[in-house]
Amino acid sequence: MKRDKKLLRAILERIEEIEPYGKLEIKLDHWTKDEIWYHLKLLGDEGFVKLPTSVPPYYADNTAFRIVIPGLTMAGHDYLDELRST
Repeated sequence: MKRDKKLLRAILERIEEIEPYGKLEIKLDHWTKDEIWYHLKLLGDEGFVKLPTSVPPYYADNTAFRIVIPGLTMAGHDYLDELRST
């Protein structure tokens, strides 16, 4: 799967908007649940977001991907600023 910087930015912006341990919801208008989960894992692997440890960590129906997420890290805020400036 190819990395999609627009999706990375969309995920980070949505996480920034919610309270810590809030419910992240992304509509499945432009991306599939698998694409969203893959990109969320990439962000977690790089230390930009804190991912929950429960399994399964997300759920999705035909309209949205949803996950309770602890939030962004300091590095995540910095990466979001970088994405916004390009």
